[in-house]
Amino acid sequence: MTKKEQGFTLIELLVVISIMSLLSSVVFASLQTARNKAYAAAILLNYNAVKQATAAWQLDTNNTLLPYQGDFPVSNYCGSAGAAPWLSNTHLYTTAYTSGNYNRGWTGPYLSAVPRTPFGLEYLYDNDWDHRTKSGTQSGGANLLVVWCTAGEKTKGVAIAEELDRRIDRNDGDSAGAVRWNPGTTVGKLWLFLDPNDECLKYPATLVCP
Repeated sequence: MTKKEQGFTLIELLVVISIMSLLSSVVFASLQTARNKAYAAAILLNYNAVKQATAAWQLDTNNTLLPYQGDFPVSNYCGSAGAAPWLSNTHLYTTAYTSGNYNRGWTGPYLSAVPRTPFGLEYLYDNDWDHRTKSGTQSGGANLLVVWCTAGEKTKGVAIAEELDRRIDRNDGDSAGAVRWNPGTTVGKLWLFLDPNDECLKYPATLVCP
């Protein structure tokens, strides 16, 4: 029998299998990266839509920030629907939770649908009534929150946060700029500043922001 008729040797088969495994891991990593970039792009679209809707609400009601929704422990965001300040409970969708000046001039809802995060949850709204200034002081501000609730989602959440940080803040890290995140051990969150009074967002080219 000639060598040609003998087929592949065991070593040749092992080499081929090794190459195929390597290629599969490279393709999988590339697909995961592309998927995370798509998630980040979707969040960015929703972020911009919420900012535009908030601006329309401000013009109608002559108010600055959406009413205070409370500051909850991150772990509560993964609980029942009533345990956290969901975006659908804000003035962008309803006046059911406020009265008086907040409701005057309201012509909403200002968004036609309730967007979901890549983790299947609603976005959350957090207003701490404060903002960063030209002097460099900073505190909570108004934020759009994205939360992940399991250890298995942590890698995905951090990758999405890093991609948003690259697009919006030019890679300034997890505790600076308009995009910030806390990976946590199991439950983590990503927040994006919405505050129209945040001068670090108004004048990013001229400020050294915390």
